[in-house]
Amino acid sequence: MRTRGIRLFHVRNTFPLSPTAAGFFLLIWFAFPASGAPGDFDPGFGPGQVLNAGVTAAVPMPDGKVLAGGGFTDAGGSDDYITLFDETGALDAGFERIGLLNAEILAIAVLPDGDILVGGLFTNANGNDRILRLNADGSLDGGFNPGTLLSGRVGAIVIQPDGKILVGGNFTNANGNNRLCRLNANGSIDTTFNPGTALNGEVRSIALQEDGSVIVGGQFINANGEGHDRICRFDENGVFDGAFAPGSLLSSTAQVVMLQPDGKVLVGGDFINVGAGDPDDYLCRLNADGTHDETFNPGDLIAGPSATVFGMALQADGKVIVSGGFIDAGGDDDSICRVNADGTHDDTFDPGDTIVPFCDGVALHALGDVICGGGFFSAPSGMGDDNFVCRLDNDPATSLLSATSLTRVQWTRGGSAPEAVWVEFELSTDGGASFTSLGFGDRIAGGWELTGLNLPAEGQLRARALTRAGIYGGSSGFAVETVALSLANPPVVSITGAKTIKTKRSKITIRGTATDPDGNLASVEFIDSRPKGKRFRSTVGTGSWMATAVLKPGRNIIQVKATDSANLTSAIQRVTAVRK
Repeated sequence: MRTRGIRLFHVRNTFPLSPTAAGFFLLIWFAFPASGAPGDFDPGFGPGQVLNAGVTAAVPMPDGKVLAGGGFTDAGGSDDYITLFDETGALDAGFERIGLLNAEILAIAVLPDGDILVGGLFTNANGNDRILRLNADGSLDGGFNPGTLLSGRVGAIVIQPDGKILVGGNFTNANGNNRLCRLNANGSIDTTFNPGTALNGEVRSIALQEDGSVIVGGQFINANGEGHDRICRFDENGVFDGAFAPGSLLSSTAQVVMLQPDGKVLVGGDFINVGAGDPDDYLCRLNADGTHDETFNPGDLIAGPSATVFGMALQADGKVIVSGGFIDAGGDDDSICRVNADGTHDDTFDPGDTIVPFCDGVALHALGDVICGGGFFSAPSGMGDDNFVCRLDNDPATSLLSATSLTRVQWTRGGSAPEAVWVEFELSTDGGASFTSLGFGDRIAGGWELTGLNLPAEGQLRARALTRAGIYGGSSGFAVETVALSLANPPVVSITGAKTIKTKRSKITIRGTATDPDGNLASVEFIDSRPKGKRFRSTVGTGSWMATAVLKPGRNIIQVKATDSANLTSAIQRVTAVRK
């Protein structure tokens, strides 16, 4: 048994702090019960043997709970195919037992409002086949009605920023579309997205690009008749994109496709011998145009008599958790391992033989913990004996949500934090009772930002990152961070040099600096004795500024002030200039 160490959380002002603002910074420490080395089994999450069959979709929730779906029945005596574990691994009694599902769940997608989409093999769930929506408590949401639109299994669900739903699987003729379609938020078919019959085999995985393009992987060959096997791309309207051209690079199924922030595409599956020289087996990376990326070289790291890669989870630091049915990756890792950004084995993540014989899918909690779902028993034997779902320790995750000004918010994420598909920023001005969307962020180095805003001086800022999980990467949840906005600190302006000046000149130049504890300095202005009236004029520069003042004969008072974007002003500083 290990101790889980101490984790650090901040309740903080969301702007960069100066020493004068130290009183607005509150540091709170939380002790968690047990933490080991990356890859170690975490006995702090202990579902034990409550499940009687495998987990294919395990989605961490923002509150630490884990939503799990798969082929199990009678979990805790009543849950069929889907259940909710609390942060300790115990079944959550508040999750309603719906009793509607008659077959396996393969995909779970949590929506921003907490509702839950589930996809799989089930039929006639309140009249809906292969996909339905639940309320946050597990009860049926009757407002989502795809009916019998989908004729075959659903293995991948991706939520777009606009709320529309990409669905992949083995269905045919969904309003003329085979294996890939898009639904509106109410479950009806979106007729503006038309891949048609381009795909002649099952779609296993979907990756959404920032421009709305859709990369799909699966069992199909010769997609759209253009020789693209197992992976291809469509634009935001479902039109086949021949510019993404992997050709026949993949010899067998692309089980999981994940998009990196740089636009490169990670692919895992059943294929072997990708590339020349030291070819990649079961795991490879493609460039943005679909060609093989020779700089990512796992080689024969993934191996075994029935080797395959079923799942991946991307960390914000560029490392990748890989799951599947393999043995001895890096020497001793079975079913799950971690690779570095160049594809080499990461020896610092060491699960060993904790999970055998296979791990269908993995997910990263916002804190970096690794949730594993699959067909394994007793993970590990003698230390909790968790069947089909367990949690592993990981390196720390880093996350900082802030606003650099009233017009710009930023969310930096690093370490083992889960990589985001998209990020939405939200604002509350009623103490967190309700939030409104500020918009969707753009990628920056190390995170996301949103600009062009007009934030209030006080409120709460929230960011949501859609993260992928489960077998085929076909499930998703959210990492969420909320911080307080507090811009009650006025700026400070100072003048460099003498405050009293005697001169014969009609003009003088004064200089100084200005700062703002909240990081939102807007302007520095000055007032002098110009003949056409007295008013404040803009200096040259703000943080470091200069001003050319006009002097009348005799005594002149030159005033300088700084203003921030919340319209708070500094104390006025003065220079007395006597013109002889």
